[in-house]
Amino acid sequence: MRRLRPWLFALAVLLLLGSGGRALFHVAVNDQLNTKAKAGNVPRIQALLRQGADVDGRSVHFKTPLMSAAEGGSGGAVLFLLAHGVDVNAHTGSGSVLTWAVASGNAGIVRTLLVRGANVKWRSDAGDTALKMAREYKQPAIAKMLQAAGATN
Repeated sequence: MRRLRPWLFALAVLLLLGSGGRALFHVAVNDQLNTKAKAGNVPRIQALLRQGADVDGRSVHFKTPLMSAAEGGSGGAVLFLLAHGVDVNAHTGSGSVLTWAVASGNAGIVRTLLVRGANVKWRSDAGDTALKMAREYKQPAIAKMLQAAGATN
């Protein structure tokens, strides 16, 4: 029985790498990508993409890199990711790229997302909109921008 154990362990590792192991690797790499996007570290984002990270890959919190960059208020990372064709309307049940940008308070990112076609009418599972968030966060300039783009409560 002891002679079989190393073989069983090796077989289990191979099976893990063949199926779920790759998925775990991608989640880990995409989580790193999201962390660097939130921090605005474009050179590291580029390196992770070269290593196989998915430019629209979800983190363990189901955010995309663009959502993370918007949350972090990193205009450079937002522009870099948009240039790579990411989904400007990506969302989870609790937030969209646009709502994360509103939460950051960065009007430039909000403007950029609106120009790129961000959906101002999207609602979270709780019914929140980007406009409602802008009002709650006391960001009148962003609220006006959203209203001009057609946002309503």
